[in-house]
Amino acid sequence: MSILLLNNINDINFTNITILRRINHYSILYKNDIVMNGLSFKCDGKVHLMRDGYFFEMENKYDINFIKKLDIHFRGILNRYNNILRNDTNKIGLYFNRNVITERTLSEMPTQIYINIKYINVGEYNNPIVHILY
Repeated sequence: MSILLLNNINDINFTNITILRRINHYSILYKNDIVMNGLSFKCDGKVHLMRDGYFFEMENKYDINFIKKLDIHFRGILNRYNNILRNDTNKIGLYFNRNVITERTLSEMPTQIYINIKYINVGEYNNPIVHILY
C-alpha cells in the first residue's frame, strides 16, 4: 500500500479542500494535481502517556498553525465542529484514544508521527478522525 504525504503543508490551498457528506461521516478530499483522500503529513513532537490515551505534544509551530487554520476552516463549514488540536496544561497537540494501533506506535514514544485527517464523524458534535499512519 502506498500513502501520499503532503511535503509542505504551508502550500496547501484551503479552497482545494472538499468535504463530502456521507451517511455516517464527512469525507475530506484534497484536490490539487491529484485527488487525495484526506490530508496526510508528518508532525514533530513528543508523546505523553495519559490516563486513558496518548497526547502527542506538537513542537513545530508551522504544524500547529496549519491545524489551527484547518480547524477554523472546518468550523466555518460545519456546525458543532470539535477541534483537532487540544490543549493540555499549556501544551498543544493531538489526543489519541488507546487502541491496538496507538499502543503499537505511540508506546514507543516517537518524536514524529505521520497522520491522515480524512473523516469527520456526523453526530451531535462533528468530531474529526485522525489516523496514525505506520
